Amino acid sequence: MKTQQLHFGLALLATSFTAQATLPTSGAFITDPQSEYVQDQTSEGTSQASKILCYMANTRPDAMVNKGAYIAFIDEPQCATNKADASNSSSEGGGSSVNYTRMRLNSTRASNTSAQIVKGHASITMGQNNTPAYVYIYSSGTEAPSASAPNGVVTMNMGALTVGNGNQRIMRGKISATASGIQFSMNQAGAANYQLYVDGNETAGSGAIRFPDSQNATQTITFGYNATTFCRNDGTNQTACFNRSKAEANSSVWRYGVYNDTTGTRYDLDGPGFPVKNTTTGEYGFASYWGIWFPTAVTNGATLQSLTSSPTNYTVVKTGGRLTKVTLVSSTLNEVAKVPFNFMPQTTTNVTGGTLTAYNSYEAYWDSAATNFAITSQVSCGQTGCFKTQVSYTSTAAQMNAATTMNGTGFGLNGWSQGLGGNLMVPSSTLTAGSPGSGVVKYNVQSVVMPGDAVPATLKCARDCPSKTLLQNITADTSPYTANTKQKGGGTAAADVVSYTWSSANYTLSDGGGSLTNSLLTGRTLPPQNMGGIRTGALVDATGTKWSAGGSMDCGGAQGTGQFFCDFKANGETTYYYWENGTNDYQSATFLKKTSDNSVVAFTPPQSATFDVPNDSTKYGTFAGAKLNLQFMGFGNLGGIPGRCFSPQTNQPADCGPTTRYVPAFSIPENTANSQLGKLTINNATKWVKYLDREIRFKRVGVVGTNGYSVPNGITLGSAANLPAAMVLTGDADDPSVSSNSNYAGAVTANDFLAAPSVIHGVVQ
Repeated sequence: MKTQQLHFGLALLATSFTAQATLPTSGAFITDPQSEYVQDQTSEGTSQASKILCYMANTRPDAMVNKGAYIAFIDEPQCATNKADASNSSSEGGGSSVNYTRMRLNSTRASNTSAQIVKGHASITMGQNNTPAYVYIYSSGTEAPSASAPNGVVTMNMGALTVGNGNQRIMRGKISATASGIQFSMNQAGAANYQLYVDGNETAGSGAIRFPDSQNATQTITFGYNATTFCRNDGTNQTACFNRSKAEANSSVWRYGVYNDTTGTRYDLDGPGFPVKNTTTGEYGFASYWGIWFPTAVTNGATLQSLTSSPTNYTVVKTGGRLTKVTLVSSTLNEVAKVPFNFMPQTTTNVTGGTLTAYNSYEAYWDSAATNFAITSQVSCGQTGCFKTQVSYTSTAAQMNAATTMNGTGFGLNGWSQGLGGNLMVPSSTLTAGSPGSGVVKYNVQSVVMPGDAVPATLKCARDCPSKTLLQNITADTSPYTANTKQKGGGTAAADVVSYTWSSANYTLSDGGGSLTNSLLTGRTLPPQNMGGIRTGALVDATGTKWSAGGSMDCGGAQGTGQFFCDFKANGETTYYYWENGTNDYQSATFLKKTSDNSVVAFTPPQSATFDVPNDSTKYGTFAGAKLNLQFMGFGNLGGIPGRCFSPQTNQPADCGPTTRYVPAFSIPENTANSQLGKLTINNATKWVKYLDREIRFKRVGVVGTNGYSVPNGITLGSAANLPAAMVLTGDADDPSVSSNSNYAGAVTANDFLAAPSVIHGVVQ
């Protein structure tokens, strides 16, 4: 399906095209549509309108004309407009949790010459308090999108009322598109106003946009463009102009399609998710590896039914926490060359180009050609997130060993790599070897433990070990972890190591006082640092000699054997676990069992996908020639490509900060007759790749007044005076939430959304 993007403002400036790949030569690889849009400083202001159009396009009103009222599920993350955020700069992959918006619409058309009318409602939450609300929608379109009218000819009105609480009006918006331009205005809860206009077409035009920026300050940008150049002014900086050529632009792909070799059919996980119905509440939802989504969270023991021609009944098993298994993978340093990772030196060490300061975080990679480590940025974290400052240091393996040595003990390099899917461990023996590139390195992959999986009956913990007593008495000012294991990175005394028992039958972790369950936290206020969850350190098998003097968990060194045990030693174990409690629904592992035979449904976890980055430094920078381990999480969801920050003002790479955007550092190339590089290896089989949704960032060509540059002939910036009037929340004559209006969308209740979905994010069921 196509992810609809709003073709106004900068989106008007990308010339339309249909990309064709040559291998394979048939199947969805050829027919699946592709969507691209221009990302720029102005895009922050168009984000709300783009999100609205994405939602509407994926309800597929074109396919549901005159078929009566129908339900559509819209996957909110797929229409998210804030995909790139510098505060997420420590995680390039992103998760795949499902969160749907339910919409009930009726698409009608009296004849081929009549307007297509779409009206109905969406069930949403708005604001920081997640206030339940219904959005009333009325749209009238007389012309579909075309080369002459990229947005078609359509007028769409929206109004939102709270559910209960006096049915307060908290949103009013309107989009009007014609062949000669577009206007958009929206008022959110009386606090956030968006206004935009564009006069022109794909070749030439002008406009302005006013919106609240990321700091909630009102920003106004004027712009103009011709066939080759786009110029804008934000009222603070001098006018900047950009080349509209896509050949000169940078791009970032947000969704990839993966396809089978030869046939070109879509490749997906063996056990993907599927829609289900709660037979008790009558609500419809979706079950997958990432959990079970319903408008109302399902309860333990609920019965769900699949939406198939022969429905299957399932029983919900909702646990009191989540146990995750960590499995170690062995490789060599050369085999993970160019794969970036974050690490923290333990000892301040001088290296070529600068100094690695103890307890600061850095990003680096192994350069096999130069046989050293390249340190590319320093990472600093604060209340607004983690940001990167670019550096250019090089470190020999011996220097890296010195930087990761403390009190005479070489701990080796312990870091984290999105490209490898987890923790990276380079032992001191590898760093001090004559040929470190061929030395062993280890990294781990994670999977949620399923009911019935084999797990050691007794587990021990040396760092951040909660107890039942602490959980059931937790307050905003107390810690859930035992005093002598809280943040214990340097070793825990043998007497303070905490023992747990695991019950596979009950899916519970218990200490001497009883089970650690989420129910202990009901009605309690968690400390601010634990609002995102209470997670143990490594839980390692308590049997054998691991926790004995000289065992694999023994810190050893100057502290003596058997005296202290170190959590980080778990990184050398073949497997270990961690347990999570919390007040969020996702912190309870939720499973489905077939009611007929009590077997657990085995949804397929993300798969490892190897991508050989082409050895072209002009396109792929420092990652050229790398073998990256990506994560395939289902069709349209491929994560793990490293990221970098760009400035929205210049569209150029920049140090990460609150005003920058964090995006994939490169895109997997498209396949052509002469270049067949857009492919992956999954389970030793070739899979072909093409982009489904990407952004274009134009190359800046000049700043007015700098080096004699001026706005090119034929370009005139728009005027803020021409912006459409701000919308009001008083119920105007076109507001579809007002029952006396001719375009009233109709009354709505919660029961209106209790029907099987006819469309799930663009796919007609």
